[in-house]
Amino acid sequence: MSDAIFLGSKDAGLEALKAIRASAKERLVKAITFDDRADSRSVLNEFSSYCSEKNIPLSIIEPKNLSIELKAHQGAKVFVIGWYSILQENLLSRNDFFGMHYSPLPKYRGNAPLVWQIINGESEIGLSLFKFSLGIDDGEIVAQKKFPLLNEDDISTVLAKANFYSKEILEEQVKKILNGEVTLTLQDHSKASYCSLRIPEDGKINWNLSAQEIFNFVRAQTTPYPGAFTVNSKGEKIKIIKCEIDNRTIYAPTGAIVERNLNYVTIKCGNGAIKILKAKNSNNETIRTIFPSIKERLL
Repeated sequence: MSDAIFLGSKDAGLEALKAIRASAKERLVKAITFDDRADSRSVLNEFSSYCSEKNIPLSIIEPKNLSIELKAHQGAKVFVIGWYSILQENLLSRNDFFGMHYSPLPKYRGNAPLVWQIINGESEIGLSLFKFSLGIDDGEIVAQKKFPLLNEDDISTVLAKANFYSKEILEEQVKKILNGEVTLTLQDHSKASYCSLRIPEDGKINWNLSAQEIFNFVRAQTTPYPGAFTVNSKGEKIKIIKCEIDNRTIYAPTGAIVERNLNYVTIKCGNGAIKILKAKNSNNETIRTIFPSIKERLL
């Protein structure tokens, strides 16, 4: 039976670490993370507390020093969840690396796969545990799961569900991996699709899109992510936190504010309309103050 090493960060990584510990027990010989306290999603303190409680050796390293950290553990199986640096070829030749990718591989290889699945209006969200290779998320599959994307879901609920099912997969598969008992399945590379890196500026809403597309765009990027946003005629940035589709037939230019209510405003889209239920500007004003007039056009 091989030893296990955890490599990662964030909530997803912490939950994965707990699942690996539950399955591997004393065969989990090390956890490795990095100092990500500048990131609002950091749970570094929780990592430290958990590892201390379970007597798991924890190394907080610079990613460039990973090769040195793993040198004494040649042959161990390394489980990667929430590690954002490229693994060099020499590492892959010394250890088997297994990662959890939040997509139904070979679809949505690359960056922010959950966000892209929601933006694209997928009916189901997929997860894949796979063995690393030299390509981008193109290694052999260990196990996969899917769960439905519900109308009331947003990125925060999808993340929570993905973390839950990821933990379930790891609890089922880690011991098999350590014992060499898993069957690996090649990906069908002809069906691959790829996701680009997203930056905050990519969250700008295009009001020419349909109401359904904008609804998906907003919920895919809300808290804990930077969020979808629009710009008013004064050039002020407005973050859209929550919205819903307005199914009424409305005739207006795209981006027009067609209704102002105490609790929402309605914006005309390319096809249909959107009710903005929660928004935020730099002054933290109420929604009626953020959108002061039906003469306003959003850019």
